[in-house]
Amino acid sequence: MRGIVVRIEYALIGNGLIVREDLNGLIKVVNPKITSTKCPFCHTKMIEVGYRRFKCTKCVFEEDGDAIAIINLSKMGALPTQ
Repeated sequence: MRGIVVRIEYALIGNGLIVREDLNGLIKVVNPKITSTKCPFCHTKMIEVGYRRFKCTKCVFEEDGDAIAIINLSKMGALPTQ
């Protein structure tokens, strides 16, 4: 398959890094570590208050860990915003 160029918009690779190609063809690499436990609004560490639910001790924001990760990754530019 040498010589074939594959275009990707975003993908999960090897050690958990997220790669996304933006509209200008630039590649953005983001490490998703702690994105589900860092408050997307005040950036403090959140505590677990239930099964996969986290709450910020500073601004009292509470949400599912997956939803928090999506918000944080979007702010980091790793996910497309529509």
